[in-house]
Amino acid sequence: MTANTGSCADRQPEPGHGVSTGEGLRRRYPTEHARPWRMRDGSRVMIRPIRPSDERLLLGFHQTLSDRTVYMRYFGQLKLRSRIAPARLAKVCAAEYKNGMVLVVEWRPFRYKAPQIIGVGRLSRISGAREAEVAVVIADNYHGLGLGSELLRRLARIARDYDIERIVACILSENHAFQHIFRKLAPQIDWKVEEGVITATVSVADIEVRDD
Repeated sequence: MTANTGSCADRQPEPGHGVSTGEGLRRRYPTEHARPWRMRDGSRVMIRPIRPSDERLLLGFHQTLSDRTVYMRYFGQLKLRSRIAPARLAKVCAAEYKNGMVLVVEWRPFRYKAPQIIGVGRLSRISGAREAEVAVVIADNYHGLGLGSELLRRLARIARDYDIERIVACILSENHAFQHIFRKLAPQIDWKVEEGVITATVSVADIEVRDD
């Protein structure tokens, strides 16, 4: 099962949507979007907005991704050295919190062990529109534990708070796992297929968003 989806704007994107290295660093950290959650195996994780200090954890996360997971997320084999380039990691972690949101799943296997990032979800407002893209990638060892669905649910709630009307995901036609996850968001979804890529659009108003 591969609970990952890519970007509609660019098949192998630099993570510039919804992040900024300047003004974003001065914005208040949105603690209201940081909440614990329990995976299907009973393990407890923290799902929270990304921080500038997460660069090392994000590097470790990318080192765990299989070629298959990278392909499903970026629609191609984006090399590890490109994904963990210092400038790229810094840009991802310098979240703006205004026109988008990057959520990470933080897991600490043991109390005395350092935390790990095992999942990342991104909401990126499309310029000039009340619409945003969503993208999710989960570390291979944690597929099938409900993380993809939970990240999408939380991103949908943030989209509602940001007065975004629709969210869009681009999914490879062979990625049946994420198609299944996206279908669970709402009863009505607009599906368009072109050259093996599905563009799925859903109205935020149609999504059942639980306020934890």
